Amino acid sequence: MLEAKMLCMAVTLFTADGSLDEESFRLHLRRLVDAGVGVFVASPGSGEGYALSPAETRRLCEIAVEECKGEVPVYANLREGRTAEETIALAREAIAAEVDLIQIYNVDRSHSFVPTEREQEAYFRECLDALDYPISLAPGSPAIATGSPSVELLARLCQDYPQIESFHLGTDTMAYLIRARDVLPESVEVWVGMASGLQGLALGGSAIMAMEPNVIPHTCRMLVRAFAAGNVELASDAAKRIRRFTTVLDKWSPHRPRALKMALNVLGLPGGDSSLRKPYLMPGSEALDEMRTAFEALGVADYEAHAVSQEAV
Repeated sequence: MLEAKMLCMAVTLFTADGSLDEESFRLHLRRLVDAGVGVFVASPGSGEGYALSPAETRRLCEIAVEECKGEVPVYANLREGRTAEETIALAREAIAAEVDLIQIYNVDRSHSFVPTEREQEAYFRECLDALDYPISLAPGSPAIATGSPSVELLARLCQDYPQIESFHLGTDTMAYLIRARDVLPESVEVWVGMASGLQGLALGGSAIMAMEPNVIPHTCRMLVRAFAAGNVELASDAAKRIRRFTTVLDKWSPHRPRALKMALNVLGLPGGDSSLRKPYLMPGSEALDEMRTAFEALGVADYEAHAVSQEAV
């Protein structure tokens, strides 16, 4: 059985004055490469993508290509655009940096906008007509798990646009995933989120796309390695530990950049001194101490070290 990919929606690291912290970002990416985890940069959630200028998005992609290409997958996870033109322009910044693939979400669903299937199809086709480049489509907004297009639409898009390499269905139900897997070409991958990771892989998923590898990349990679090896006990143990870790983060989520940068800080990892971009603000020392105590109780650092040792076995 081929091993599924573990993909990380990488945090963006900033200096105290708000500029990109390129040195720390490179160190962060090297941790992911060492763990065999693929990277998504400029993510709208974990990567604070909405706070990035087009030029900064391109620079992040350039750095990721320099550090990761040829070692692990290096992708751009672009923020949702309110128009196809906006998305296309941002995608061209990532293409110029020569990332391996670009992920495109559905049209931005701000102000409770839920597009009709006809509107969704028109948006995707406009983007795909303009971008002859490897593409992953994420038809369900990360923030809203409803309103995903029919799987028949996904199949039509695959038939008309051979550059589609995958669909990210991380916010959709397992029933939707199964229906999609049944109608999509075998060559097109289906990616799932961490919450449904093991089940999603068992039902035909090819990758887990998640925020957790920013902090515990080896533990996350252990999950997919154990699943591929048929070691149900080890995969289950890794999944439980990841879920307990995420439960700690949940207190400061769904605002993921804040929780992730807190975790890097309390565990003394590269990027732990990184600032958030406003409107995010880092909590005070009491919150950091609370997270540190919770991680110590779970043995997060010890298990991550154990996962590193297991990779040598």
